[in-house]
Amino acid sequence: MRVAAFLAILLSSAAFGAGADGRSTKVELLDIDAPTAERPSVSTPALDTKHGDAVEIVLPYREQGSWIRITPETLPPEPRLVVYGVAVGRVTLMLPDGRAISRVKTEPSDDPDASPVASVFAVPTDLALGSSLLLHFDDHHRNLIDIRLLPAAQWRGHERIIIAFSLAVYGALFAFIVIASTYWMILRERMFADHALYVLALVTFMAMTSGLFYVPFSDGFWSRAGIQGQWGLATLAIAFAVGFSTRFLDVARDLPRLARALEILRIMMIVIAIGVILSPVSTPRFGALMSIVLVAINFVLVGLGVSAALHKNRYAGYFLLGWVPLTASTTLRALQSTGVLQLQYEASYLTSLGALWEALVLTAGIADRALAFRRERDVAQHLALHDGLTGVLNRRAAQARLEELFEQSQRGTLPLSVFFLDIDHFKSINDTYGHAAGDAVLTTVAKRIASQLRASDALGRWGGEEFVAVLPGAPPDIARATGERIRRAIEADPVHVDGQRIPVTVSVGIAMQGDASKDSSELVQRADEALYRAKEKGRNRVEETMQPA
Repeated sequence: MRVAAFLAILLSSAAFGAGADGRSTKVELLDIDAPTAERPSVSTPALDTKHGDAVEIVLPYREQGSWIRITPETLPPEPRLVVYGVAVGRVTLMLPDGRAISRVKTEPSDDPDASPVASVFAVPTDLALGSSLLLHFDDHHRNLIDIRLLPAAQWRGHERIIIAFSLAVYGALFAFIVIASTYWMILRERMFADHALYVLALVTFMAMTSGLFYVPFSDGFWSRAGIQGQWGLATLAIAFAVGFSTRFLDVARDLPRLARALEILRIMMIVIAIGVILSPVSTPRFGALMSIVLVAINFVLVGLGVSAALHKNRYAGYFLLGWVPLTASTTLRALQSTGVLQLQYEASYLTSLGALWEALVLTAGIADRALAFRRERDVAQHLALHDGLTGVLNRRAAQARLEELFEQSQRGTLPLSVFFLDIDHFKSINDTYGHAAGDAVLTTVAKRIASQLRASDALGRWGGEEFVAVLPGAPPDIARATGERIRRAIEADPVHVDGQRIPVTVSVGIAMQGDASKDSSELVQRADEALYRAKEKGRNRVEETMQPA
């Protein structure tokens, strides 16, 4: 219930810019570019001044860092100065008595007043009203920060809700990563890998900006990479999103040139992301540049979704339903972080909700897509094993099935019967009625043969008008009776094509194997010999040959 209430507060704050109307705290962004060692004087002028319980200020680009002066007009019980933002450099609070307290998000502190999700400082309760606190930010990039002076109890409650909410979102997103990865491992389709990598990069970026990522990884590569590591991951997320969207929407089918351009863009962004992460040189303006690129790509991807919908792509609905809310939230986040758009800091949590919704909807979409891939694979396998006209096994598949059943018969000393069937005077049917009629005769004959066989039997088209049926476990009397049933079923009813009645008969040769160890090809040859005897004796008959034991 507390998490639900917190979400409601987040949404209402983002929508209506909720903030305090009181003037309990004065916050000034000082007009000075200086390091922590050069503490500004009381006469240092301010570039921007704001009042309130929750104050947001956009820090400018600085070579040495930014200074903020905070003058509380009232103090809450057990006051805590809480600073939200994506700052990963050192944040230092200068107290009036000369003491300095530092917080670094990438290096979580053991101080009981510290927090993994914000830079939190205990403010002396005996701070004289009118005295000022100074905050120094080591970060050089443009950055939106949120400063609040809260009672300790209120802050701790708020902190617990933020952590619970964040962990719930991250856990759900990791579940979607596992699902997409599983699809990729089974189907080996890059689209699923791109989606898994996109969500992984996004959730890692979100965990870094919140600070929770650095609790278990405070002494590793990503901690040392700092803000550039975060920007690199955000760039990777965009790159994988482009790759996933292109394939999910089948852009190559409808817009092949655009698909090639997007693939080039994807590769370029991966290279740029790796370069930024590994760069020994600070690139403070890269975040703003990527925010612009993100907004542009967001519109391109939504445009692709609309285009796919116009091309009757069934997956466009999934894409737009999942992507538009995330596009809106990430666009707001990008504009907010660069200071172009002024929103309450809580609006940044909309990105988490947008990411969760996108992952949920598009995971349903890729599940649907995975089923489509499976259906396509099954169709391809069926076509690879079956004759395209009659639907029975093709010759290669029939041979493989015959060999399998022959080996089983040999191991179990069970009988095995093979039928070789040929449509009588089939060339005459083609010449008289046409090839379309001939195809109809082949299809009808195949159906009538299959109707007389058991589920365990196998039927294949051997070539032209010839069929082979394999009956495992069929003794001589069952084989002879089955052959006669097939012959009568085909003879009994002419094939009707375009109002014409085409009489059809078949000749059947049967070879039956006993216990002798002969190969399957010899069994087929003996059935073929029996077939020729049936034709020599006038056709429309069944002849058999017994393989000696």
